[in-house]
Amino acid sequence: MDAARKPVKTVRDVRTLKRTAARLAQGAKFPTGEFVEPMLTVASSTAPTSDDWLHEWKWDGYRLIGQSGREPMLWSRNGIPWNARAPELVRMLTSLGVTAVLDGELIVVDASGYSDFNALQRALAENDASRMRYIVFDLLSLDGHDLRGVPLIERKALLEKLLDGADPRFFYSTHIIGNGREIFEAARGRGMEGVISKRVDSLYVQGRSAQWLKIKTAETRDFVVVGYTPPKGGRQGVGALMLGHYQDGSLVYAGRVGSGMTNTFLLELQKQLRVIEVDEPVVVIPGHVALPKTRIQWVRPQLVAEVFFRGWGKEGLVRQASFHRLREDKPATIAALEQPEPIGMNAKKSRAAAARKTPAAGVAKVPVKTPGMSATKRTGTGSADKRRRSAAALAIPELSSPERIVYPDAGYTKRDVFDYYRAAAPQLLDEVGGRLLSIVRCPQGIQGQHFFQKHVKSSFGPAVKPFRIRENDGDEATYFYIDDIAGLMSLIQMNTIEIHPWGSRIDALEQPDRMVFDLDPDVGIPWSDIRAAARDVRDRLRDAGLESFPKLSGGKGVHVVVPLKPKADWGQVRAFSEAFADAMEQQAPERYVATMSKAKRKGRIFIDWLRNGRGATSVGSWSLRARENAPAAVPITWAELARVRSPARYTLADAAQRDMPDEARRLIAKAQPLPV
Repeated sequence: MDAARKPVKTVRDVRTLKRTAARLAQGAKFPTGEFVEPMLTVASSTAPTSDDWLHEWKWDGYRLIGQSGREPMLWSRNGIPWNARAPELVRMLTSLGVTAVLDGELIVVDASGYSDFNALQRALAENDASRMRYIVFDLLSLDGHDLRGVPLIERKALLEKLLDGADPRFFYSTHIIGNGREIFEAARGRGMEGVISKRVDSLYVQGRSAQWLKIKTAETRDFVVVGYTPPKGGRQGVGALMLGHYQDGSLVYAGRVGSGMTNTFLLELQKQLRVIEVDEPVVVIPGHVALPKTRIQWVRPQLVAEVFFRGWGKEGLVRQASFHRLREDKPATIAALEQPEPIGMNAKKSRAAAARKTPAAGVAKVPVKTPGMSATKRTGTGSADKRRRSAAALAIPELSSPERIVYPDAGYTKRDVFDYYRAAAPQLLDEVGGRLLSIVRCPQGIQGQHFFQKHVKSSFGPAVKPFRIRENDGDEATYFYIDDIAGLMSLIQMNTIEIHPWGSRIDALEQPDRMVFDLDPDVGIPWSDIRAAARDVRDRLRDAGLESFPKLSGGKGVHVVVPLKPKADWGQVRAFSEAFADAMEQQAPERYVATMSKAKRKGRIFIDWLRNGRGATSVGSWSLRARENAPAAVPITWAELARVRSPARYTLADAAQRDMPDEARRLIAKAQPLPV
């Protein structure tokens, strides 16, 4: 980038962008400076044709999350820092004139204007940025405003304005609405990889979602490299790669691939393979394979290769395979290499059919998101008596900056917040202790930046316990939990305001013990309608054989909480709750909506069932909210709901005096199994 280049945008332009982002975000704050798991596609056999979908070219490069501004950052799709690998792109990110979080693909274009992955790898190895381009297709945040809850078409409109006049190596990913079949055929005719189809109203969620589809022009698959053969004739480095894939949890031989690799790449590949060579066979070579076993050099199953192929032979081996690239962004694990069946374009019909069913009768299964493996360790949560030990027996951290104002409107300080959580600790720990947590931190008070955090940091102290799990994309990550007042107060000392637990405990991580419906009203809907909606949810749940209790969210609405016996898995609970919300929308479309789209929510109440997926959280009981007047989330009885005048009825001033209602306590003690 030319060092003398000046930003094209004027101060007025930047202010306009910031105001637009603030209006769209409606107060939601983004955890600037922290990696956010990207949204991923689901494979599809065909491209949708309706105007509900937009279509973009599928680029062949490295998926990167980029943060612009004074402290630019780059992350791979797995959260690995990339600043050192693409320093020129980091410099480009400083030129945008505003802090933004972008989602895109780093590519190198060939003479025809198409992406060339091998050329990208060479450019990165040689630190040659002259042909690199950052294709940006989504905008997650601008000026700290969280845009993930904004429909895609609106995010892209703001993104296009942001990139207008930016460094020419930023490419805005254009799109076409509708005509999916024609767009796909155009991609095939140009020799491109395929298209990405996205619902125009899709919100940005973490992990895989059927709101974004990947339709490839040629079949590819990721395989584990289990060995290689020596080269023949004038070939250098490696003859062929031996491939494996997982079947029923075991790694089995899948064939070999030798074409599609240049001599330069083969020599580099040989260097990588030599350091992971092993003597013992990694897979069993079938007897019908005409390959002398002595010619195979086995390697530890660490590398992943993406391979083009034309189907499977009758022996179960790939046919006409051609090497595409090494997948540096994928580990060679079962979860990461899971191969869901491509979905067809009958998703709308399936969704409508599921909505017509009663929840008790079952729901349609849609391969949208596959949970990873269970936690790598299982730890007991400890008894309620342990969590209720006196503060004197535990290492309560010393409070720093006690006079810092946290809630300016009410005058509450950090000391007030600290004292509140210490008083509420017995009942709060019964609710959130022994569960993985996400937290909202406000180091400068609620009017400053809000940081949403789910991964542990050493600065939290030893009372905040690390817990490693396999995430939904197959990667391992370290989350955290607490089980006593020392852990709780350590979080509060680190400026935590909100505490959001998982719907399962760490000793049964894959079996949720609660299901939550968050009633989120559109602006202007009266409180009486929200209370009526909560009772409607209660009654419909009773029809399905489930009892529930209400919780004031401390925000705009009410949570209807269903205690469950931890038997059903995440997929079953998520499917049940989605079908339940869909059925409510179908039966009263003038009152309810089951999708997050703000456009569709006009004048209606969103039955938010999304709290019931693996990794999703909902605000914990007795957690404060980062809102004016310091409201708290508090469980109540159905009789109380009829009398209470606001979902923010309880605050820092009085919420700690509340205990769990006997009605709710009995339901938790006699939790029901999910009727699946």
